[in-house]
Amino acid sequence: MFFDEFDSPFEGKLGWLKYFLSPMQDGTFRDGESVHPIGKSIFVFAGGINSTFAAFSQDGLKGQEKEQEFKNAKVPDFISRLCGYVNILGPRPCRQ
Repeated sequence: MFFDEFDSPFEGKLGWLKYFLSPMQDGTFRDGESVHPIGKSIFVFAGGINSTFAAFSQDGLKGQEKEQEFKNAKVPDFISRLCGYVNILGPRPCRQ
């Protein structure tokens, strides 16, 4: 499954992440009261806000209030379920 711009705001900053946790961990998703199995899957997440994985994973480390927002958005839980990442430069590589 390919999720483009998974890091976009939804119900707050990084609001989509909490909805990926169960499919990533348990291989299921909920639709109302029904739970549906996904089966074996590969999830691909393409970011639209952060240009690198480091930028995404360290975004919440800028002050105590930001760190709490980072934890509330379930970023550490999301990152713990990833098996790997690749930073791919686009047609206009970012300059750091």
